[in-house]
Amino acid sequence: MEDPVRNPVDPSLLEGEARRAYVTRMFDQIAKPYDRLNQIISLGRVGAWRARAMEVAGAKPGETALDLGCGTGDLLLLLKERVGEAGSVAGLDPSEEMLALARRKWEERGFAGEPDLRQGVAESTGFPDATFDLVTMGWVLRNVGDRNATYREVLRILKPGGRLVSLDMSRSSFAPSRWAGALYLEGFMPVLVKVMGGDMESYRYLARSTRRFPRAAELAREWEAAGFRDVRYESLNVGTIAIHRGDKEPRA
Repeated sequence: MEDPVRNPVDPSLLEGEARRAYVTRMFDQIAKPYDRLNQIISLGRVGAWRARAMEVAGAKPGETALDLGCGTGDLLLLLKERVGEAGSVAGLDPSEEMLALARRKWEERGFAGEPDLRQGVAESTGFPDATFDLVTMGWVLRNVGDRNATYREVLRILKPGGRLVSLDMSRSSFAPSRWAGALYLEGFMPVLVKVMGGDMESYRYLARSTRRFPRAAELAREWEAAGFRDVRYESLNVGTIAIHRGDKEPRA
């Protein structure tokens, strides 16, 4: 097998720092058209998927929450609406271009104070131990350089009894749905993105990284092996989207 670091023909094969660097550059490049393209390629469903993830997360007034890999800030804003003035939210992302858009959205929404937005990576956030009641990730786990290191970091920064909720791509266990999803992601979607003025190669990476990402049940077992309790998931959009939730063990 080719060494993907030395010969990154397919960037979805990259791991560790090489993957983090590629993903950061990619999101810096596509930050401006990102929201518009998400609406188009999701056929307008992305907002409903985020709303369902928020229901699964169950954020409550007064809680502390982190949107890990916050991108342009859509989940972050939903979290802020739910935790209210008594709670606090933070966002962390490796892409400064995405963070700039998140800051603008925060200001346009009229929330009080400056947003707590930081540039950084999921494997090493820099937050103190046991800081958050809730950590959310929207289309992030598939892109991190090291998922196991990310799980360890999330467990470290969660309070006892806190929870992680992830919304991401998946692959259906029903073969016709899986084939249709692959055809859309790998064939139709990159062409659509190019027609709309986006970077076709970046969205080819989306398709390839989805193909190599664990299916929903496999990812749930991975969370359990990492130390999360009461792991559960639900599939959306005929199995091409999945929401996972896992809890940190309560204090003894």
